[in-house]
Amino acid sequence: MQLFAAHPHLGMVFARREFVVQDDAPPDLARELLANYSDLHLKFDNVQEVNNGRRLFAQHLQKKLYLSCVAEPPSTLISKEVFHRLGLFNTKMRQACDIEMWLRIMFYYDLGFVDEKLLIFRVHGKSATASNRSNRKAEYDRFWMFEGLLNYRRSSTTALK
Repeated sequence: MQLFAAHPHLGMVFARREFVVQDDAPPDLARELLANYSDLHLKFDNVQEVNNGRRLFAQHLQKKLYLSCVAEPPSTLISKEVFHRLGLFNTKMRQACDIEMWLRIMFYYDLGFVDEKLLIFRVHGKSATASNRSNRKAEYDRFWMFEGLLNYRRSSTTALK
């Protein structure tokens, strides 16, 4: 909240988190999450307390960061104005609706970052991630993501920064 108070133009503030892997976690999922999702902020160049969202968006594209690029929803704080302007999470998506939302926010807003672990993310065998992977329910998320981003651009009457 301190970042929002000091920088009211921010659309979202995110923080680091810690992974805890339970014994029942699928080993391949645990390895992938630990290898690809630890310290997400380090995938970007020089993340600061306040970041230009467009710069992060461009880096996401340039570096082909197809995986999560910011954080899990519980480690984010999003301005209510963002939802009024950009809409809600894409309900067609099973797994990556947060990534699609983060990309929309990055495109239109600056982001704040708290360099402190404020969340514990538990990896276990009954998680939505494990379930979606075994059922292949999130198989089309990337297509829904592109559709959502493209549709928003066409339907938006909001001026870009």
